[in-house]
Amino acid sequence: MKFVVVLCIFIIVLSIMLFFEGWFSHKSQVKKNQYMSEQNMYGKASFDKFRKEFDSVLWTHDKEFKWSLFYYKENSYECISEIHADIFMFNHIGMIMKTPIDYWKAIRYAHKYIKTHFADDLKRKNTKLYKWE
Repeated sequence: MKFVVVLCIFIIVLSIMLFFEGWFSHKSQVKKNQYMSEQNMYGKASFDKFRKEFDSVLWTHDKEFKWSLFYYKENSYECISEIHADIFMFNHIGMIMKTPIDYWKAIRYAHKYIKTHFADDLKRKNTKLYKWE
């Protein structure tokens, strides 16, 4: 009986850690990205603010990054907004979700957008792989 209780507690603790790990990674990635790009501008936001900013962007999808979205400056390769590798950036300003629940809602919202608008890209196989004989 003690084993079952310990196992249940372990599973619950592990689940909570995994739930928070994504959010902690997101916070770290946004800060590091802003530092590396010498922008050093980021702030906290709720899911509602994320959705408002997200819906105002005309996103493009790169097949190399299955769950990422980008918005580039017109006639340029300068990325202005991105949803990539746990980084949420709008107009060069990093956005950190206030809570883990906001973070997971934002991830689901972005994934649903990709599935809806770029379904053909998700179906295509990576054609750059070389088959060695």
